[in-house]
Amino acid sequence: MHKQIHTTELQESVNGQPNDLLRDAFLLLCESIASPKSLAAWLLFRDSEPDQFVELDCEPNDYLSSSAYADDVLVVKFLSKFPNLKLTVDPEAAAWATFNKYEDVCRITNGRFKALDLDPSKWDPFLYEVFHFAKRKIERVLGRPDFNAIDSLFGWGPGATSSSKKTKTTAYAKFSNRLDVTSNALVM
Repeated sequence: MHKQIHTTELQESVNGQPNDLLRDAFLLLCESIASPKSLAAWLLFRDSEPDQFVELDCEPNDYLSSSAYADDVLVVKFLSKFPNLKLTVDPEAAAWATFNKYEDVCRITNGRFKALDLDPSKWDPFLYEVFHFAKRKIERVLGRPDFNAIDSLFGWGPGATSSSKKTKTTAYAKFSNRLDVTSNALVM
């Protein structure tokens, strides 16, 4: 029977290195998964290769089952937030770089949809059917919105918006800024 491991015990470290309990817990996890990815993760962790360890990733299309994919994701993400990994890169800078990369992808994708909205003749007939089918399916799942019910849920909040920054969220500041809804929301 295995000893129950508490989070506080796992967070303790000696000289910035993971303690034996954390090492043992990760080894047990990797052994129980018993995949090539878990072996790679364990070897990189054991041999103190944190930069390579945090770069491990899993591609869903490389797996024959969702459970095998989930197991490997668990292994490669298990220590991803461990604060005492001695990385040669700044994790915050890497996180911002990844965030900005995917924000750019979203911006480009949204621009493509906007262009298609402005000129429907640019639609490929097959893609138009796919998107039209998806739109109808989403409408069926969500149903027709009851705007009277939704209206009762709206309220005045203290949060920031795209036109009101966090430090200026008073009613006066919000009302003095530009209108902060999309043209589609105006019809409501």
